[in-house]
Amino acid sequence: MIATRRLQQHFADGLIAEAVEDLWEPWMHYADTALEDDALLLIIQEELAKRCKKSKTRGRKATSAEVVLRMLLLKHVRDWSYETLSREVRANLVYRDFTRIGGGKVPDDRTMGNLARQLGPEVIEKLHRRVVEIAQEKQIATGRKLRVDTTVVETDVHYPTDSTLLGDGVRVLTRRRLDMWSTYHQWFESIEKSGKVRRPIVPRECGHNAHMYYLLLPDLAARTEFIARLDERGVQGVFHYVPLHSSPLGQQVGRTHGDMSNTSSLSERLVRLPLWLGLESEQVQVIQRVIEAVS
Repeated sequence: MIATRRLQQHFADGLIAEAVEDLWEPWMHYADTALEDDALLLIIQEELAKRCKKSKTRGRKATSAEVVLRMLLLKHVRDWSYETLSREVRANLVYRDFTRIGGGKVPDDRTMGNLARQLGPEVIEKLHRRVVEIAQEKQIATGRKLRVDTTVVETDVHYPTDSTLLGDGVRVLTRRRLDMWSTYHQWFESIEKSGKVRRPIVPRECGHNAHMYYLLLPDLAARTEFIARLDERGVQGVFHYVPLHSSPLGQQVGRTHGDMSNTSSLSERLVRLPLWLGLESEQVQVIQRVIEAVS
């Protein structure tokens, strides 16, 4: 069910509002008054309701039009990504109060991205027109003309210094590697459930840069056979490392505490799969060959 406003109040809403009432930034007060307009909320509700018939009155409660509008405005004002938006609103009581979420659950980044894409440019234009009408009604602006000076319009393009270009390159390359890593991870879920391999485990509170993607086989014999079957199918699978304690130099000058059984076991079972830029067009074929080799 998609409501125009968040109807069910959380017990913490009043406590939050009282605690932050003097912490709002000036622009928030002006925006809050304008966003109370019912017509703005109806525009968003009507568009979101197109996903499913009778979604205005039936089904589980979805993110209200009021929360969507205020979250998207906050994202635009702060120039945040959807991930940053969700994280900041969760962590900040002022933002919770402004977006009318209060003590409720904050929509995650994927939800906000999907909602924003559904609204589309035509709905955004309707919202802009309604904002101009509100300004006219309150005699803030006549609304006859809009002048934009291109020398002061904010843009995402930055001055191309060496460091910023390098940073952009790292972000793009990492994003592409993460996409390939995620593709592997989704496809191999079913064979992990069969007990034949184990996928990498990334704790929820941690991130990674897709340095590599690996599978863990049951034992050394299974890994040796798996690598051979990959080679027969034209896929290069390699083991990752020789433990330092069992390397020639490690045995000569190193020392250990304990039997190092976990390290030895993992090194004998781990297989790295291809993960290089340019693999995207061939990755599905690689995945199919890997699944054949496991089976």
